[in-house]
Amino acid sequence: GEIGGYSLVVARPETGRPPQIRVHFASMGHPVAGDGTYGRGGAPEGLSRMFLHALRLAFDHPMTNEPIVAEVALPSDLDDTLRTLAGADYEALMAKALRET
Repeated sequence: GEIGGYSLVVARPETGRPPQIRVHFASMGHPVAGDGTYGRGGAPEGLSRMFLHALRLAFDHPMTNEPIVAEVALPSDLDDTLRTLAGADYEALMAKALRET
């Protein structure tokens, strides 16, 4: 959803190539906030880095083929930024984003 001139996007890349999301979004004219390499470098006030985070990583173990899933909540700086931008819509926005992961 759009908040404060930014969009919160849940992406599911097909490979683990590091710049994949950054390059694709920048090529569509929607760079990752704070990406000084592929984007315009603009970040929400108070954020000193790129707003990019892997909430969940999932893959099959290379030897056993068992599914491996790791989940990590938003770091506090990203969470604080999102709370500031979203205001009263924060809880609904996060609930929707988590359903889409």
